[in-house]
Amino acid sequence: MRLSGIRKLAGPSTPAGGACRQRRWVKAVAQTESDFEHHLDNCLAQRALERSSAQKSDLGRTPSAPVPVSVEVQPAPDASGDLVQQAMHQATAACLAHQDQNLKRVPSGTGNILRTNFLLVIDTVTKHDGALLVQGELDMLDTFRGLPDPAQALFLRLFQRSGPWFRQRTLDYSEVPDVNAAVTQLINAGFARQLLHSTIHRGMDGVAEMLTVVELTGLLAGAHLMPKRGASAIVTKASLVGIMQTALDESVEQQQALGGAILGVTGPLLRLDPSAVQLVHRLRRLFFLNEGQDFSRFLVSDLGITKYPQYRTSRHLAAFPDRQALLDYELALQQGLALDSAFEDGDAAAVEAALVPALAAVEAGQHKLRHLTGPAAEWLAQVKAEAPFLLRYSAAHIHTAMCTTAVSLLEKQRKYQEATELLQQLLGGELCKGRRGEWWLRLSMDTQHMGRPEHSLELAETALADENVRHGDRLALQRRVLRLGKPPRRWKRPPWAAQACQEPMEVRIEACMTSSALGLKSRFLVPESLGGGEDTLGVEQLALLYYASPEGGGWTGKHSENGIWATLFGLLMWEVLFMDVPGAFRTPFQTSPLDLPTPLFYPARQQAIEARLAELRAGAGPHLLQRRYNENRSEICSGVNWEREGLEELVEIATCVGGSGLAAVCQLLAEDHSGWAGGMPDLLLWKPGEAVAKLSEVKGPRDRLSDQQRAWITALTSAGVRCEVLKVLEPKAAGSKRGKR
Repeated sequence: MRLSGIRKLAGPSTPAGGACRQRRWVKAVAQTESDFEHHLDNCLAQRALERSSAQKSDLGRTPSAPVPVSVEVQPAPDASGDLVQQAMHQATAACLAHQDQNLKRVPSGTGNILRTNFLLVIDTVTKHDGALLVQGELDMLDTFRGLPDPAQALFLRLFQRSGPWFRQRTLDYSEVPDVNAAVTQLINAGFARQLLHSTIHRGMDGVAEMLTVVELTGLLAGAHLMPKRGASAIVTKASLVGIMQTALDESVEQQQALGGAILGVTGPLLRLDPSAVQLVHRLRRLFFLNEGQDFSRFLVSDLGITKYPQYRTSRHLAAFPDRQALLDYELALQQGLALDSAFEDGDAAAVEAALVPALAAVEAGQHKLRHLTGPAAEWLAQVKAEAPFLLRYSAAHIHTAMCTTAVSLLEKQRKYQEATELLQQLLGGELCKGRRGEWWLRLSMDTQHMGRPEHSLELAETALADENVRHGDRLALQRRVLRLGKPPRRWKRPPWAAQACQEPMEVRIEACMTSSALGLKSRFLVPESLGGGEDTLGVEQLALLYYASPEGGGWTGKHSENGIWATLFGLLMWEVLFMDVPGAFRTPFQTSPLDLPTPLFYPARQQAIEARLAELRAGAGPHLLQRRYNENRSEICSGVNWEREGLEELVEIATCVGGSGLAAVCQLLAEDHSGWAGGMPDLLLWKPGEAVAKLSEVKGPRDRLSDQQRAWITALTSAGVRCEVLKVLEPKAAGSKRGKR
């Protein structure tokens, strides 16, 4: 598969398109979490200083800088920035409260918490996945176990920091009373390296990045390397680091001179051995599987900052059939990250280079999983039957996702022949089954672009026989078949035609738009009938104002989309989510079972799910919500937001939606959680006095319903839940009186 022309498409404008949205298979921890780490560090350090001053007591050595604590806040899916900020403040308050309860006790250091739990990780991984490690790695782990506790703690403290270089004289941790001794022990064991005047010749890669702007400026000026600039020129740290690193690489003599000057400013420098760091990352990956999780999970759990639900863990199946599969997966992760970075940088050449191995893997048929033989083939058969979610942790899965991005790029260049060839290859595989509907739809559309409408119709009809084509994609293909299949191509209408063509009830209101810039949400003036004034509202807020008015029916409502339904599903199905199913929970730090987004979730718990749905239909929803709030308040569950809606409001909503409505939504999400993950109507409206509710999808003047939104409305309406579409039109384009049709 050639990628000629992709260079034209990977410019700065590309990330705003579909390709950008499709390439998020690998993502680093959100910046919000990094901000929270610093926020929590500062709070802890400040609280410790205040307590020390107030009590006039020695609680151990006061660090010269805030102790770095790596903490992650895991927001619910689709959580807004405000909700994440709330979670940050709540976690901070919980940590400070935890310390306040232990004023008279000298707290054990973070390093000791990390050390104790890292030893648990070593034991778990070597027990269940030891065959994936080579003897040298096992020997290194034995060596680590034999290190004194302070040396172990220092290693893990530094591993949690960004590095790679650290100033030895600034290292100050309560659990490491003699830093120099611990450093020597790490060096002798092969876990760290030291940069001294005598070792400058071994290389200084990355040293410049740890220097401050003031230090960089002084050192470069002293070496007469500062660039000449005008009075208004701005010198960034990145530019200074680049100049310094270039100078260090220029010659041995200059490296020796500059290196000596740097060490004169910083003192001895320390870095962890790259092979040791790589091994610890491998252990982390084998233990958590989730790339967004690290050893800070132990820390926040032990400190009581974060509470996870109680469940039984099991690892009866290995995540990888052999070491080569693990190494291939790690390499594919790097390739995925390279593609991600290339898009963000607008680097067309890097985009093309990153896609080459993915295209080669698909060309070789690895996405068909037929390359596995012997024990690996036996492992594959067992995984397919019991834990297909483990296939996500394979190089073939990542490469398949990357190739979906390649399809987008080829389509943007109108290379439809190449795009269809790649789509046919992807459809011949066994991975990323949730994307098969998208692939079929694009294959049909690209074929039509090539001037072959009859074949395009046949492809759409074939796609409808694929059981993995779901919901919005299925509806889009059905509507496509009806458009392309008009007589004389097709004389007989399919039995699902009436439902596919059904239009939801629509409500129209008029409002003047004040802004409609590309990429920005439209704003509207409040109509006189709703109070008027100079204030402007977004389309959803305007809709809520209308529904709250006597004209709109006097509804209580909120802009919820999937958020409130994810919370209701998590709370009402809590026991089902966290029941004991082999392989569903591999670590104590999961917020949902691993099989939740797979077709196996429902059949593995069918009896429990159907019993709970029967309870909901019988009206037990409000009682179940109250019990869950009392028993599991603040425990992290995927989708559940404990703060957005209070218990009283949730009970009121559950009462108004009714048992049948709650059961219908929960059944849909249990049957296909990932397939129904998006597209729920924008607004949830209810009347407490009448115990009734309805949902409304809000659209602006130029908005249209997506096929996924149509699928949700159809499914909810079929289940007896009232749904409608509210259309906000500009007065000149209204064309009809306000009201329903």
